[in-house]
Parts: sequence; structure tokens; C-alpha cells
Amino acid sequence: MQHKKILFAVLLTALGALAALTPAMAADAAMAKAPADEAVFARVNGGDISVALYDAELSRAYRNKFYHGQPPESQLTQLRREVGDSLIEHVLLVAEGRRRNIAPDPEKTRQGLAAFEARNSANPRWQQDREQLLQLLTQDLQEQSILTQLEAAVRETAAPDAQQLAEYYATHPATFTEPERLRLSVILLKLDPSVTQAERDQALEEAKRLRQQLVAGADFAALARERSGDVTAPMGGDMGYVHRGMLPEAQHLQIDKLAPGELSEPALLLDGVSIFRLDERLPARLMSLEESKERVAKAWKAERAEWQWRELKAGLRKAAVIEVVDLSRYPDVVVLDK
Repeated sequence: MQHKKILFAVLLTALGALAALTPAMAADAAMAKAPADEAVFARVNGGDISVALYDAELSRAYRNKFYHGQPPESQLTQLRREVGDSLIEHVLLVAEGRRRNIAPDPEKTRQGLAAFEARNSANPRWQQDREQLLQLLTQDLQEQSILTQLEAAVRETAAPDAQQLAEYYATHPATFTEPERLRLSVILLKLDPSVTQAERDQALEEAKRLRQQLVAGADFAALARERSGDVTAPMGGDMGYVHRGMLPEAQHLQIDKLAPGELSEPALLLDGVSIFRLDERLPARLMSLEESKERVAKAWKAERAEWQWRELKAGLRKAAVIEVVDLSRYPDVVVLDK
């Protein structure tokens, strides 16, 4: 029995969803309408993946990735290989799920069928080929259910022990380092984005006068409450602690030059003209293992789960007999086997 991957490409083709494809890709997708075509793309453990299925899936992937654009040939080559790999991987994973006696979730299948039928009930092509399409869609939904359950089971991992926590923490210091934090205060002369350049220049001059007042000893908090249009005005302009990425980089570079207590030059931002005061600079700090224990455990489990899933797929492929029959659809790749 031929194994099939994502059959939505076939369904969409049958429902006339070819308008978004280039002529060449539409011709490829049309091959999915010819189940009698026995051309084989690849054989996986004795089962065939047809050229028709490959071409339909390639059309779907092309449409989703490039839409109306025409990508360079290098990207098309990569896409052809990715589609071939995904079809082969799908066959291997579904077989592994069935070997583990994982059964499709009937309720998920029912819901998927109902949702698809509701979306296509008025489509004449759906009414014409409904029984055949329902059969294909049911198979696809069942296989996806098996794969979802298989992946969840493979990714499941126990919590790390103390040694694993310590080793992960020691080898990933950047992950558990707090970035430099700056405590800032701001006075913002708010401007509507639609104001004229003359109004922007006027606000910039007003900000320069305010900065002169501050340098002369005016109270920053009092001026912020009186003149600032920022949400921090009621708190005297106190922004609390910020880190890199929370301000425009050009503004952050200017603040990098300040010592605590110093004022920035007036700067034009998207929402107005600002004056910042650096109140405190806290350097980057490596958190202790005790502080970051929960984050370490979460990161360890995520990495371990990804490794387990990757290892399963690599192991299945290594143990399988895989023959790519149509190398034109799997460019620059030779026959794959044990």
C-alpha cells in the first residue's frame, strides 16, 4: 500500500485551488488527479511514494513559501529536497507510530472532517468528489494524529537530576546571564506622527531649553510631571529598569556614554522629542544556579526533548531501506539505504 504524506495538497488541487500557482507548478499539482499514474518518486522499506504525491506536495510547499514570487533556482533546489525528505520522514514516522500501537484520536479526526466539510460545503467540486476526498482526508487526519501522539511521547523526558542541572548551567553561561540594566528617567515632548518638520524643529528647540534648565539645577521629576507627555510623567519620569532592545538602538548608544546622573542630548523619537537621565547602571550578571534552577531545568528539558526527537528520526532513517527512484526531484542526492 502506498504511504501518503500531507494529502491536503491533493485535496486543494481537486478543489480547484490552482490560481495561486505558477503555470509550471500548477501542471505539477494536476498530476495528483491521476491516481492511475504509477511513476515512483521513492521507495521506503518496500512501499512506494508516487511522483504524483510528491508533485502535489511540492506545489503546496511552493505556494505556501513563495506565493506569487519567483525564487532563485538555489531555493527551488532546496525546496525539492526538503519536500522529498519530509515525505520519506513521514512514512517512517507513521510506521513507527503504528509499530508502537498508537491509535488515531477519533474525536480529533471527527472534528477535522467536520471543519473541512463546513468550509467546502458550497464548492461544487467538493460535492462531486466528496466520498473520495473524505477518504483521503480521513487518512491524512488519522496519520497526523498518530504523528502528534508519537512526537509527544518521544519528547517526554524526566526532570534533570542535580548533576545534569549543574552541567547544563556550567556549559550555558550566556543563557543564565542577566543583561546590563539601566534605570532611566525621561521627559518626552509628545508629537503626533503627522506634524510638520517645522513643528518637530520647534519641539527640539524647546527640549534644548528644558535641558539647559536641568543642567542649571531644575528638578527633573518636577519638570517631568509638568511637561512630559510620557506615561511616566506622574512618577516624575521614572521608567524603572530597562535593558537593550527596549529603546531605539541609536538612543541606547547615546545613553551608553552617560555616567549616572548625566542627561542625554534631546533626541527625536517616533512619538516625540525626549531627554533621558541615567539614574543607575547595573552591569550584566551571571545568575547563580540556585536563582536560575527552574530556568535551567526548563531549558535542559527542551533541549533534551529536541535531541530525543531528532535521534528517533535519524535512527529510523538509518535503519530503513530508502531508494530515491526519481533523482530529478531530489537534486544532487544519491540513493539512500542502510
